Amino acid sequence: MGIETVIILATVGLITNIIAGAQKKEAFDKEAELLEEQGVLAQFEAEEEARRIEDETVRFEKKQKLAFLKAGVTLSGSPLFVFEETRTEGFKQSEAVRRRGRAQVTLSQRKADITRSSGRAAFVGGIGQGIGSAASTLSAGGVFDE
Repeated sequence: MGIETVIILATVGLITNIIAGAQKKEAFDKEAELLEEQGVLAQFEAEEEARRIEDETVRFEKKQKLAFLKAGVTLSGSPLFVFEETRTEGFKQSEAVRRRGRAQVTLSQRKADITRSSGRAAFVGGIGQGIGSAASTLSAGGVFDE
């Protein structure tokens, strides 16, 4: 096998490994985008759930007031504490749901960052493997012999 053939084979091996590394990086980048989208969707869903909880809390508080009024109880003093407690607990629940949504976004973002980092490592690894493969092919082909 001639030197030219060995150099061509080494070059093809180098390019093939670099392309494979680039494709792996691209796949990791797409996965990272999906993770970020999942986080955004989770936050959106959490926000919707929090609004639903708040709406239900307000509706329930109105029902409580109506029930008190129907029973002939005035809406001052102790009943006000009941209404305040209802509202406070409902809004605590909605805020907990919002915190969960924010936590899911943060988690998804961190997973996406790790995934992108893995993609960069795969790309650099492809370059390293390509160089190693090329050097090995050139050495086996006698290119470095004197």
